[in-house]
Amino acid sequence: ATSASLVAYVGLFGNDYGSTTLKLSLESDVLHSRSNVLAMAPVRSIPAVIELISRVNFNLSIGGFEIDSDGLVSFRANTPLAGASLEAEHVRHLIGLHLAMQNRFHEAFMAVMFAGMSAEEASRMD
Repeated sequence: ATSASLVAYVGLFGNDYGSTTLKLSLESDVLHSRSNVLAMAPVRSIPAVIELISRVNFNLSIGGFEIDSDGLVSFRANTPLAGASLEAEHVRHLIGLHLAMQNRFHEAFMAVMFAGMSAEEASRMD
């Protein structure tokens, strides 16, 4: 059973814009995952990035973006295992999800962080 396990794996994967780190951890029958967007949000852009995250997350059916107090934007998702064994397919699914979300929203985040685009306009880029 996976409920007593706590395992962490950190790896690199590439998307259309470069490489990022994907962290996986297994805790209480849930496989957790997190990957970082490829740039830190400059302080001046953080309010707009927070708004973009809110707009983007509203339409996502699985996972979501978040920002920490330093401006690091990440995507996180979880897969409940419900007592099943952790399989390679679970990991492949999460890697694919992270790649898709990073690729889909990368340009929007960069436009808000570095080009001064409004969150409203950037949220319509995908």
